[in-house]
Amino acid sequence: MNLAYRILENAVQDSENQTFLTDLKTHTTYSYESLLSATLKIRRLLEKKGVQRGDRIAFLTINEPSFYPVFFACASLGAITVPLGADTHKSELKSILSDCSPILTFIDPSITNLPLSTRNLLTLPEDLFSIDLVNVEDGVAKPLDCDSDEDCLIIYTSGTSGNCKGILLSHKSLWSMAHTFANFYQYGPQQRFLSVLPYYHINAIMITGLACIVGRSHIFLSHLFGPLVAKFYWDIVEKNDINVLSVTPSIMAMLLSFLSEDSKHQPPSQVKFALVGTAPLPSDLWQTFEDRFGIPCYQGYGLTETTTWATLTPPSNPRNYNSVGVPVNCEIAVSEETDFNLEAMSSVTLPAGTKLGEIVIRGDIVMKGYFKKKKLTKRHLSAGWFKSGDIGYIGADNHVYVLDRIKNIIKRKGSTIFPSEIDEILRRLPNVEDSHTFGIEDPLVGEKIVSACVTNDIGEFSHLAQTTQLTQHLRQHLSAYKIPDTYLFLPSLPRNKVKKTDVKTLKSLANGAKKKEIIQIINEGRFRRWNCKDDPQINQTIQNALYGGRGLRFSCYWGCGRRSTCNYYDRVALDHLQEVVKTINHSMDRSFAYCTIILTDVHVRSNRVPDHIRHAYFSEISAEATERGLEVVFLSEIWEKYNLDFDATISSISSPEFEEKWNAFADRDAFIKQAEKRLQSSQDIRRDAEEGAKRYYAVISTENEPVAQHMEGSIFITYNGPDYKKFLPRLPTIHWYSQFSGTTKKSDKPWFTE
Repeated sequence: MNLAYRILENAVQDSENQTFLTDLKTHTTYSYESLLSATLKIRRLLEKKGVQRGDRIAFLTINEPSFYPVFFACASLGAITVPLGADTHKSELKSILSDCSPILTFIDPSITNLPLSTRNLLTLPEDLFSIDLVNVEDGVAKPLDCDSDEDCLIIYTSGTSGNCKGILLSHKSLWSMAHTFANFYQYGPQQRFLSVLPYYHINAIMITGLACIVGRSHIFLSHLFGPLVAKFYWDIVEKNDINVLSVTPSIMAMLLSFLSEDSKHQPPSQVKFALVGTAPLPSDLWQTFEDRFGIPCYQGYGLTETTTWATLTPPSNPRNYNSVGVPVNCEIAVSEETDFNLEAMSSVTLPAGTKLGEIVIRGDIVMKGYFKKKKLTKRHLSAGWFKSGDIGYIGADNHVYVLDRIKNIIKRKGSTIFPSEIDEILRRLPNVEDSHTFGIEDPLVGEKIVSACVTNDIGEFSHLAQTTQLTQHLRQHLSAYKIPDTYLFLPSLPRNKVKKTDVKTLKSLANGAKKKEIIQIINEGRFRRWNCKDDPQINQTIQNALYGGRGLRFSCYWGCGRRSTCNYYDRVALDHLQEVVKTINHSMDRSFAYCTIILTDVHVRSNRVPDHIRHAYFSEISAEATERGLEVVFLSEIWEKYNLDFDATISSISSPEFEEKWNAFADRDAFIKQAEKRLQSSQDIRRDAEEGAKRYYAVISTENEPVAQHMEGSIFITYNGPDYKKFLPRLPTIHWYSQFSGTTKKSDKPWFTE
């Protein structure tokens, strides 16, 4: 008996050519009969390629309908499907492919530059359903008999070098779970599911995939959920008469953020319910979504190791918003034999008659093990029980309550802290849209507590003001040892490819790793004249920017020489500024770094550069900078903002007070020498140079403090050497060469380079 093939044949017999899937990307519709036909074609192709029982077949594409015939073709041969994401990092993909060693890899033709051997590649045609790959009548054998416990699917949950973990699921696990969903939520031909999650994740394969086939439901396959899909989400739902949604908590939060009176951001009335998975669903988000949209939401609890959900929310009222549902088609127990010290949870109040422990799960839905990892499998599977790594309890009503994951627990000074407890209280504040608390290693306390928060007033208050507000709020509800040591304020929480919070990225922001990465970018050797990695001011400014969420600001003076036009050297310097900003933003995966060029028209006026040269040159520089995404401001605008008087400043050099200050100025000879270089002609060079040096000294003495105040929080970039820093605004300062050619570096400012 081949379970997968039998289920497919039954679906065809029952469907009467009913639609199985509509691809919204190509506006193509496929019937169950076309699914069977494509399955037979691909199966025959695999036979000709020598695929045998137990071989792995990788499927590397963006979400495509062809996943289904490939899956069924592999299953009918006893082969194992390994779905992979096209957006997987090269190093991860290389590790995964090395681990599973597929005999064949299906790949979309649009995917290039991946670490794949062309010997094992099979490029997918435009439409696997319709193209005549092989003659179906050409010796198609009956599907191989497969024991229901045989291997069918491998899902990889990580892929970094040395940490590749493939979860091996059997025919029995997949179809047991598919029938559970279809029966519990009454999937049927009348239901139309919207699929926006990736096929390399078990959630999409099961909830809007195999369960729909069991229930003969209609799948609508969209582009993966992102900003564009979010913007038109309800339009897609209404246009296609979708009545069942499959979402994640982050998708729910994004849809709520678009909420307005505009009908485009309101759900149509035909939606019956939503299934919510992949991450814990906060009770406040759950209730808010239901209240705002009127759509019942049912969450489940499980892992890839349990073929998605081991517990399901009953579709009945009243809803238990603190529970993850009831066990369905499996056994769930609480084990006190765990690596976690349960005594540390003595402060948790449990209902009478319940006990706290690690949640363990047994049943057909549990994985066979981790592919080629016997020790890891033995650690997590014992006598059929899967150790989930989650701490919780089972209530008298048979509802399961999950408090936290063991690996998420923070141990600080010997005390155990549950991040979910902190996050639940933080989210009670109206200005906190989302939060995720985690620990980072610390040699003194073991782990420091860090709360990453998304607030709706991130740009209105300083990091200190927001930190004070959150800390005061938490102190009203939590013991002092549970208060976070640090807060990260972000425009949104980073998500990984399956839309879960990317804790690795959050930790890199908090533990200094991301700061070091940014330092390395701005310390780029081609232009560096001063190593800034050990500059405490620069380090602190970058870390403050990472914590505060407002972004990292650079500022730079830009002067004017004798030229009225922008030349090659100007563009090289502007390109470098743009390159630094773009590289940092790429590293952060969002707009984080900015650069403001301050056109020093006040200095140029002090140096008596003709107006026509100044206006023409600054006009071109402004246009070139703006084209590169760099911001531009005139220094005179800052003078005006702080009520500085240029004429009065220049007149002051005739006063005895200024003369006394000038005579005591230790660097006046260096200023005079610098001014001499800028004089084109003079009958008395020494006299005129000294007058120019005095004017410049008076100007910078007047403006430095206001400029530093105006650009507070920024890192100042200068083409002057480190010995000149004392004459610049008191800001963290980077000293760069302005030019680089071969092995030659030059420090002349771009505007003075002919």
